[in-house]
Amino acid sequence: MWYVLYPLDLYNDSAYYALTLFRKQFLYDEVEAGINLCFDQFVYKLSEQILAHYNCTNNISQQVFC
Repeated sequence: MWYVLYPLDLYNDSAYYALTLFRKQFLYDEVEAGINLCFDQFVYKLSEQILAHYNCTNNISQQVFC
């Protein structure tokens, strides 16, 4: 499960290098926009899976199979 968080760590490293090594604010802003998109997609997919799990649990309790 932890492997889904690895891209976030890559974005963190990229943002660090954009500010410290390259000293480019616009590059940091682009990395920040990318991480915001990545995090939004992660939350969306996670919420879909949680909803599917509880729908299935509810259906099982009502004797309807997924």
